[in-house]
Amino acid sequence: MAPRPNKRNAGKVFTLCLLVIVAQVSLLAQPDPRSIMLGLGLGTGIYHGEFNSLQGAGFSPVLSQNATLNLQYNITSSVAIGGHYMIASFPYAVTADSRALYASNFFGPAGSTTYPGSSVPITEQNDIGLTNAQVYGKWYIMQEKLSPYALLGLGVTSFNPKNENGDPLPRNITGSYSTTSFTIPMGIGFEYQVAEKWRAWLEGVYHRTFTDYLDGYANYVDYIDGLITTGPGTQPTQSDHYTAIRLGLSYRIWQHKPKPENEPLAAGDPPPPTDPSPPTGQSSPEQPAPTPPAMDKPNAPNSAFETDSEELDSDGDHLSDKAEREEYGTDPFSQDSDSDGLTDGEEVMLYNTNPLAADTDGDLLSDMSEVQRHGTSPRAVDTDQDQLTDNEELARTGTDPLSPDTDEDGVLDGVDNCPTIPGPPENDGCPVGREGIDPLIDPDLGGYPKLESGERKEFSNIYFRQNSDDLDFTRPETGENLVQLLNFLEECDDVGVLIEGHTSSEGNPDWNLKLSKLRADRVRDWLVANGVSPNKLLGTVGYGSRLPKINEPESGSNSLSAESLERVRGQNRRITALVRKPCQ
Repeated sequence: MAPRPNKRNAGKVFTLCLLVIVAQVSLLAQPDPRSIMLGLGLGTGIYHGEFNSLQGAGFSPVLSQNATLNLQYNITSSVAIGGHYMIASFPYAVTADSRALYASNFFGPAGSTTYPGSSVPITEQNDIGLTNAQVYGKWYIMQEKLSPYALLGLGVTSFNPKNENGDPLPRNITGSYSTTSFTIPMGIGFEYQVAEKWRAWLEGVYHRTFTDYLDGYANYVDYIDGLITTGPGTQPTQSDHYTAIRLGLSYRIWQHKPKPENEPLAAGDPPPPTDPSPPTGQSSPEQPAPTPPAMDKPNAPNSAFETDSEELDSDGDHLSDKAEREEYGTDPFSQDSDSDGLTDGEEVMLYNTNPLAADTDGDLLSDMSEVQRHGTSPRAVDTDQDQLTDNEELARTGTDPLSPDTDEDGVLDGVDNCPTIPGPPENDGCPVGREGIDPLIDPDLGGYPKLESGERKEFSNIYFRQNSDDLDFTRPETGENLVQLLNFLEECDDVGVLIEGHTSSEGNPDWNLKLSKLRADRVRDWLVANGVSPNKLLGTVGYGSRLPKINEPESGSNSLSAESLERVRGQNRRITALVRKPCQ
């Protein structure tokens, strides 16, 4: 009987369409934590057995068709568990080589038109009808621009080998067999965010089975060597397996919405205060702080952490996705759009800060550090109105940003030449007999020594989130050291530096090299966003672990405790500024 070409052509057309679709995919994804996804996939693949082997009968693959239905629970943005059910058809060609090789115990003598002992016709193509049910665990290797993942599971496969006419293949001379087998699926793939609730995915999964009868025939070494000609063999060869490649779509049918960490304000309650009262006799700041874009919206929520329960909040920041897109311009898939350590919901509803700016008032202190670390107002450049910005008081003069007169000598810090040492007003706040000093050029009061070309200044406590280039503003040292770097660059107009990123030796060297460059780029972008002239930043470079500050023990060495080793690695993870053009 002539072969049916439709299955082969269908497989080729499907593969071509699959490649075209994948070529259009923009690689951007971030798995949604604590959510349930319902997915449907279509794909192709190939079975691995006697009739698709590089040995003996030759390699004559025929593409398959398969469809899957899966349900997945994303535990975190990195780990998921799920189950899927697949229906598939794995055809394979019956070639002249395979008929000759397996004539004695499967196809019968040359010229046979039916399988021995049956009326089932020998066609030029057979087909493996197959179903598979499995559970799996999935690990997302990255959660940023690209979300590749690895998959491992356990399943049960039921199969039914047939000829091209749909007739079940007869039980051959090698004996009877079970038509079910346990399988171990192992795969890789990636996901892409198509829309708010929709995700596209492409994966390849290899299914390791424990039967050699997947194609209706089990090969035995005894027959190959001619040791026996009748009856079951005694030396079986390896099992048959199959690989499925599929493209699919998943829809988020549920996502957990966390309760607010703080109790909501009752209706009509005023928001918590963020600005201390100005000192007696002083006026309010001359220039009001910038107002976030959302504050002008009449329909914005007006009580802390108020949200519409009927609208989706993908990132759990207590702002609905719709409000984030249409009212505030924030990222509905990131709790902290400006990476300043405060969630978008806290900024809009609690602190009245700009969720799109890490430093709402422009005083070079992140909103989070002002609220949680220093107690200053994230909406006022000069909280205590002493004619010094909050940043100047913390990083340069060493005065109290919450007190207009730190040394309580009756002279405002901003006009006091000795703001931390009491002195009479007639001597500009300095003790009698002592001249005023300029803390900008006094190293003991926070100034910086002049560096020569080729020298480096280190900033070891600029922290990033693990395995990413996101600045970790939850650690106050990050903002403080960024401000120090910024102040260093503001010493003079003609300074020029190269921003360098360094990592520890832990992990993959190639990824560390790339990550260190990304982190250097992120610091440069932060500096530019906070007012540093791009002309002062002569470039960025990532060294990975090639220029360690402290030599780390070789891999596998037990010379240091885990705690000591981490301290060493922590010092090697740093940002440095290499001076190329010193101040003149």
